[in-house]
Amino acid sequence: MKKTILFSLLILALGCQTALAQEIRGKIVNEQGKSMRFVNCVLRNTADGSYIASAVTNAEGEFSLQSTARDCTLSLRMLGFVSKKMECEAGDLGTILLRRETKPSDEEEDGMNFPPVVMNRDTMTYHIDHKPMEGRKRPALFIKDSTLVYNIDQIPFKKTFANAKELVKALPSVVSPDGSSLKVVGAKVTTLIVTGSFENPDSLNDVLKSLPAEKVKRVIVEYGDGPTEDWPFAAGATLNVILRRR
Repeated sequence: MKKTILFSLLILALGCQTALAQEIRGKIVNEQGKSMRFVNCVLRNTADGSYIASAVTNAEGEFSLQSTARDCTLSLRMLGFVSKKMECEAGDLGTILLRRETKPSDEEEDGMNFPPVVMNRDTMTYHIDHKPMEGRKRPALFIKDSTLVYNIDQIPFKKTFANAKELVKALPSVVSPDGSSLKVVGAKVTTLIVTGSFENPDSLNDVLKSLPAEKVKRVIVEYGDGPTEDWPFAAGATLNVILRRR
């Protein structure tokens, strides 16, 4: 009788173990073989497209995600690079290559234009249109330490948006697990801030939904406790949507 009970408990334990989350990990590099930091990694269930988890790569280009689903789809996004989707299972995915979105022009190769990406230690400056910066023109994405600044006017979106919230959701650093709330990729908790002029905000999500997309000037993503060079997870992040004055 005792042996039967012990055997049943063993089977139950094995069943529970298979239901536990399993790790999916990998490393992302660019065409020069350099590690890419702050690549946004979003994991969804292949069967129904439901959100599972998200993370950003650390300074070594590494990411790690946990999933209980057997079949998953991993989406990799970084402004200025071709997005990639791949079906995967638990384990090490190895080294994954992300390619630049566009090839440099002849003038750029001759050194007449700024390159699309300028990397200096932990800072990456993107020149999406491949033209010399003039006056106060800002790059589409500027990264310093654990802060990412998206300058909306410089991002060549391929579609129009119904409202400001839809535009913010389209940024690589933002995901909407339930289709309604906004979450910073790789952060356990997201604090939403809207900087600008609006009246009686019952909900900041509703504020963004009520505003036209053209009202958004800049979006700043700031990781409070990370990601660090040791690991890509952050306890919290701030999503600050800055509106135009007029």
